[in-house]
Amino acid sequence: MTICLSIVYVGLCAQVPYAIGGSGSAYIYGFCDKFWRPDMSEAEAKDFVVRALSHAMSRDASSGGCVRTVVIDKDGPRRDFLPGSHVPRTYGEMPPPSLAAAAAGALA
Repeated sequence: MTICLSIVYVGLCAQVPYAIGGSGSAYIYGFCDKFWRPDMSEAEAKDFVVRALSHAMSRDASSGGCVRTVVIDKDGPRRDFLPGSHVPRTYGEMPPPSLAAAAAGALA
């Protein structure tokens, strides 16, 4: 059985289906409400986290530049790192500078 507890800044501790926090979390509550499912596989859950964080990062200048995930199971923690250049872009987001320069050169 998996239990997720959310502890907010005023000290409330509540059992919830998922927990999010941080400066970019305000931007992704709707995304999480729509796409979170209790029956996700590990791969689906990691994809969900990466997509949620990419949305937060595109709207909040203080949200990262990379995605770090940790899966904790009976064998212990497994860490993964996704550099910012591999984080999927969201609708309307500008391409990274190297891609923007290449696109501008192609138009010249």
